[in-house]
Amino acid sequence: MSFVNIFDKKVVDLNMKSTSKDEAIRHLSDLLKEAGYIADVEEFVSDIYLREKEGIIGIGEGIAIPHGKSDSVTKIGIAVGRCEDGIEWASLDGKPVRKVGTWKNNCQFK
Repeated sequence: MSFVNIFDKKVVDLNMKSTSKDEAIRHLSDLLKEAGYIADVEEFVSDIYLREKEGIIGIGEGIAIPHGKSDSVTKIGIAVGRCEDGIEWASLDGKPVRKVGTWKNNCQFK
């Protein structure tokens, strides 16, 4: 599966108004639900937080990649968000996050 096959502009928001990590995760999860990528927002969000307990998902340079294995996923996809103001988020470089991408973590890119 290639990146192009799972990138869908219906689940992209380059003008997110989220002001917290939870708002950003829930907003992108709502987009995934509306576009038919997940069946249940609460289950998906819960699985993201479960994965986050294993390690930091803020990778630095203003980017976070919340993800997790979830039975709620109905098809593989990526939701992408960008916000002007940084969001406080545990990250490797300690800087606020401005770009967020979430997906089911067992995709394989070619």
